[in-house]
Amino acid sequence: MKLSMSGMERADACPPSLVLPHTRKVTQASTLGHTVHEYLCHVSVLGVPEALARVPEEFRPACESIDLSRLPACEPEAYAAEVAFLYDVREDTARELGRGMGRAYPPHEAWQVPGTADVVGLTADSVIIIDYKTGWAPVAPAASNVQLAAYALAAARAYNRTRATVAICRLHDGDVWWDKADLDELDLEAAAARFRDVLVRADEESASVAAGNAPRTVEGAHCQFCPAFASCPAKANLARALGGGEPLTLAPLTLETFPSVLERLEAAEEVLGRVRANLEDFARATPVPLPSGEVYGPVTVTRETLDAQRAAILLTERFGADVARHAVRTEATCTKADLNEALRSWMREHPGHRLTKLVAEVLDGLRKAGGVAVRRTHPVKRHTPQVADAA
Repeated sequence: MKLSMSGMERADACPPSLVLPHTRKVTQASTLGHTVHEYLCHVSVLGVPEALARVPEEFRPACESIDLSRLPACEPEAYAAEVAFLYDVREDTARELGRGMGRAYPPHEAWQVPGTADVVGLTADSVIIIDYKTGWAPVAPAASNVQLAAYALAAARAYNRTRATVAICRLHDGDVWWDKADLDELDLEAAAARFRDVLVRADEESASVAAGNAPRTVEGAHCQFCPAFASCPAKANLARALGGGEPLTLAPLTLETFPSVLERLEAAEEVLGRVRANLEDFARATPVPLPSGEVYGPVTVTRETLDAQRAAILLTERFGADVARHAVRTEATCTKADLNEALRSWMREHPGHRLTKLVAEVLDGLRKAGGVAVRRTHPVKRHTPQVADAA
């Protein structure tokens, strides 16, 4: 049994995912997410400078960009970070295991479920649970989020509380987005009932598989990060079909056949996404020459972000306030597209100039004034090798 609080939603939807062999896939996105969580945990204990010093250099800009003033990370007197619990499904009790354990849970029984909440707070009769999410992967709303309800139940039982406030705090490019909900005593009882039901169905599935029956997997959005993905019979069958093991046919669409065709399409897209991710992981470490003469491997993509305030000052001094207003549409943004359009408008009244030269002049001035932030990414794709690649 491999049930954890973070996997409750998937286990609820597909109990065989607890029975099938698990493999863990480490990606750039998952490493960033883990690093951000660890950084915010350290902030609450060590302070910002020391916490940043512990972040790998490649992820430091992402951590530095987070607006900590909108997070509880800097309030250790009110909130605890990375709190691990162990919930006993049979007894409907829980206890705190420790803090900052890094998911290194001690041995426990199959009916005991571990989990680590990112942030925990307490009031007189309620627990506060906050879960950090990085990126924009789909997440159930706080009010119906099974993972948050599991954390809330464990914390409420551990600290003898009857209510909970749960929140999803999404962190993306420095922005902070909140989604909150309140859970009452009945909501917590419903979470306890779900725990019991999941374990009963998982035990039934385990006995069925042990008897030689095929796992009764259920496909859906929960498949995306499932650790049993590689061993799932449904995915293996689809992969064989995509690889030519059996033909894929397109039946005429009707109102009756449409839902099943859509489900197959979404499942195929999920498998293809996993295949592409495997290709990219391989090629990131070992770029692959292709018969076309191209190379499939990482390329460097440079993106420059213009400082809107400095751009407004420079454009006003050089071209006038109208150009500045045209290029800097809000106090926070100045894109190269808007800059180009603003300078084109200026050139209509000031002929004899070349757009490329004017843009270069503005960008050079911004760079000298520290008004251009450079971000480099390294996506894996087909590309024609340059001299540096060949060397």
